[in-house]
Amino acid sequence: QAAIALASEEGANIYCCAEKTHHEYLKSLGSRITCVDLQPNSWLPELKEKMHIVIDNTCMDGYASSWEALGRDGFLICLPSNSLNDDKLFGLFDVGSLKSKINLTKARYLMSQTIIVDTKE
Repeated sequence: QAAIALASEEGANIYCCAEKTHHEYLKSLGSRITCVDLQPNSWLPELKEKMHIVIDNTCMDGYASSWEALGRDGFLICLPSNSLNDDKLFGLFDVGSLKSKINLTKARYLMSQTIIVDTKE
């Protein structure tokens, strides 16, 4: 909400990826908000390489769609979190956490123009 409020104050066009059940609430936060589906193939072709700032707090696809949406001089802001689908292998090995760590490492070392904001560090 804070990022949306700040971007609205600056007059930015805001695109929010969210489940349809949240679209009405998100649109109520500002007049320049466009809500899009969680599936990147539904919005990425239209927005590819056009975004100035992308804030990704779910990392559903290893930051791939967020990275593709960035313009040449844009910034990807990663807010690491555990996977939405916590996968446990036989209750012993937390696969979701491992995937999250791999994606964060990829973003940190292989993607230029990336800012990592990890409140757990």
